[in-house]
Parts: sequence; structure tokens; C-alpha cells
Amino acid sequence: MSRSRQLAVAGAVLALAAAALLLLIRPAAHAEASSVSRRSEGLLLARRYLEARGVRCSSLTGAIGRDGPRAGAVVMAFPATEARGRGAVLNLARWMRRGGTLVILFDDRGPGPGQRETLEVLGVATRPIWRREELDPTRWWREVRTPWRLESPAGSEPVEISSQAHLALKPRPGDRVLLEEKDDSAVLGLVRAVGRGSLLVLPSEAFSNGRLLAGGNADLLEWVLRRLPPGATLAFDEAIHGLGTPVRRAPEGTPMADALLAQLALIYLLVVLALAWRQGPAWPEEGARGGSVGGLLLRLGAVHRRMGHHAEAARAMVERAAALGRWEGVPPEINGLLDEPRRLAGTGLVRLGRRVALRQRLDGRKER
Repeated sequence: MSRSRQLAVAGAVLALAAAALLLLIRPAAHAEASSVSRRSEGLLLARRYLEARGVRCSSLTGAIGRDGPRAGAVVMAFPATEARGRGAVLNLARWMRRGGTLVILFDDRGPGPGQRETLEVLGVATRPIWRREELDPTRWWREVRTPWRLESPAGSEPVEISSQAHLALKPRPGDRVLLEEKDDSAVLGLVRAVGRGSLLVLPSEAFSNGRLLAGGNADLLEWVLRRLPPGATLAFDEAIHGLGTPVRRAPEGTPMADALLAQLALIYLLVVLALAWRQGPAWPEEGARGGSVGGLLLRLGAVHRRMGHHAEAARAMVERAAALGRWEGVPPEINGLLDEPRRLAGTGLVRLGRRVALRQRLDGRKER
């Protein structure tokens, strides 16, 4: 294998190794919507505000039994790094029917694994938001930077969230719509009565550290506060964010996508190896010799010499020349040279070829 091909194979192997390393060290999802997170997507500011307003806040870090949590209201915020099992969510549903209030702060950027299962068990349907993508970079940047301003149920300033939301809610008859984007007909907040309790579903971004300072967002938090049972303890579910007792970890990637990437990497490596590896023995090319007929005959003789079938080539050449020239028989001067290719190999074949060419030239002159 030549040096250039060795370098190509080495580069391909290094590229595959780098891709595999990136897959292995892929960072885990951050606990963005945790009430103890200081990130812009966290809810620490909302928790501190509620505590300043006199609300008793706690962290739910253990399992949820059949009796439900020991709190009057529970907040489950997404995205999360772990997921409550179906049984735990069903226990929350029974707890709501007995008078509990569950606040689901969903991630409107997409249905994460834990969020999807939780909403399905609670009977909250979602749908994707389809919008026409802006192809002009300037308009696209302006659209991304401009937030949605949604009418607040508190009746004050509008609630601000990102205009790049990709997930909306599908309310059922009897649900009260809290937030709706009119242009895309996207419902982003609702409240539902469940037995003696209630279920509130709102976008977590509206209460995040980066959005809560907007007037309408703070008013929405006050509106939610008035919906809580008086004097109840508000428990933030931190177990789904990796705090406290571990629960079922939500998958961080799609196994099907990983398998597809592995197959593509294998195909890429096989193609590189197939192109880099020599296909059969090397065939050296000889330089062209001077003269048209002489050079052709010399190259032809060299090929026959390498193949070792000079006698067969001589007979075939004479037979075809006789057929083309309509000879009645093989001329004596040519017949006397038929044995030379067998004895002299390439030299004899070249001599015979020159004699045949001379006879064809003479025949052509006679016809004219």
C-alpha cells in the first residue's frame, strides 16, 4: 500500500475514533428546570419569590407512594434528567382526585422522554407546532430574537416566552385555556379539574430565571399562587432532576439513531479500505515506441510474449488476413514464416506481421 493510501486509511480511522469518542462522552442532560438551578432555564428565582411571599416550599426527593406526597401542591418541571415511573404518576393522579394540586411545567421545545410519559398518563395530549421556516437570515434572526407575547389569565401584561416553541397542548372539553398563541392557534397553558383537585399545565420557560423578570410572567406566577390551596406546602419534584433518591433514568438519546450512525461509520470505513487497497497486481505501462505500424507490432509482440501464445496469435493473424484479402490460400512467403513465432517468440511474430502487412499493401495496389 502506498504512503498516500496509508495516510487516507489512518485519517479515516482517526475520524471514526473521534466520532465514537464524541458519542461516548456525550454530556448528560442538565437539570435545567430544577428549582435549585441558577441557570437561565432554572426555577430558583421563582422558588425564592414564592418563599418571600410566605409559601412553604420543599423538595420532593423520594418515591411517591399510593398515598401521594405529603404536600398540598406539587410542581413537576421539565426538561428532566430522570423520569417518574407510570405507577408514581398514577399515584399523583389519585392524590389529585383527593384534593391535591399538580402543576406541570412542560418543555415547549420538544417532548422529552420523561415528559411524554407523564403527560400521557395524566391524559394531556400534545401536538407539534408547524410553522413556515424563514429563509432570509435577517428576518430569521429577528424572528428568533422576538418573543411571543401571550395574553395572561391574570389580565395584566402579556406573558413572554420564546417564539421557537415546538410543542403545544390539545385541550379537552371542560379545560380552561390559559395561554394561547393566536397566529399559530397554539395552546400553551391550561387548567383542568381532577376530582376535588386540579391540574395546571404551563410552559416552564414562563417561570424560568431568564423570563420571570418580565411583568406578565411574574403576574402569571401570582395567579398560580392564588390557585394553590391556602396554607399548603408547595413541593418541587427534584428527584426527576437527579436529587435525592434515584428514580428511573430517562434515556438521553435514541438507540435507533445511534445504531444508524454505527452502520454508516462501518460502511464509510469499508469504502475507504476498498478504495485504498490495491485491486490486483500492478500492470506497468510501457512507453510508446516510434513508428505507427512498427510500434503497434512491437507492443503486440510484447503482449503475446508476456501471455505466451505466439503461435496461436500467428495463426489467427494469418487467418484473418486471408479472410479480409480473399486469398485462395496462404502465400508461400507467409507460410514459410508460420513456424517462426513458436521458435523465436516475439521476434518471429513481428517478422510474420510485417510480411502479412506487405502482402496486404501489394493486394491493395493491384485492386487500384
